[in-house]
Amino acid sequence: MSALEAVDPADSDRLLVDLEHVTFIDSSGLIALLQGRDRLAQRHIRLLIHNPQPQARRLFDPALNGDRFEEAHGQ
Repeated sequence: MSALEAVDPADSDRLLVDLEHVTFIDSSGLIALLQGRDRLAQRHIRLLIHNPQPQARRLFDPALNGDRFEEAHGQ
């Protein structure tokens, strides 16, 4: 069972991914987050990104082409 499959929608309708200490992320990391977001969405769970660092933002914005991650604020 993957970590995402262990998230129980009865416990929460969202999963927070804190990127505060992530200093590097490449296309493999972006793909993993997108696949995770889509798998969770099938179970009505939102994947929220918190504290993305500038390097992550530079990768996410053009790669997603308007299909943005939902950001958590004040979490």
